[in-house]
Amino acid sequence: MKYFISGILKEGGKISKYFVQTVNESGVVLSSAWMVEEQIVDLKEHGLEVATITWDYLKKEWVMGAEVTVTSAKHLRTAQNDSPEDNLGNLLDYTNMKF
Repeated sequence: MKYFISGILKEGGKISKYFVQTVNESGVVLSSAWMVEEQIVDLKEHGLEVATITWDYLKKEWVMGAEVTVTSAKHLRTAQNDSPEDNLGNLLDYTNMKF
C-alpha cells in the first residue's frame, strides 16, 4: 500500500489538510481522503510509503513526485531546505475552489 499527497487546504495561510490517495501495488486508487499532518506522520512512523503526486494535464496521467519525510519536529518535508515547517505548498491548492 502506498499513499500519495496530491493537494492541500490552507487555513490562515498555512496548510491544514492534505488530499491523500491510497494506491495498491497494481497502481489502482483504492480511496481518497483529507488527512491532517499528524495522520500522515503516523503513516510514516509505521513504515508506510508516502510521496507527492501531480497530474500532468498534457499527458493525462499522474506523475510521481518526491518522497515525503518527517522532521524531528514532526513536520512534513519533501527535500531538505531551511523551512521550519512543511514545504508541500506547491501541490494543488483546493482552498478557494468551489465544488
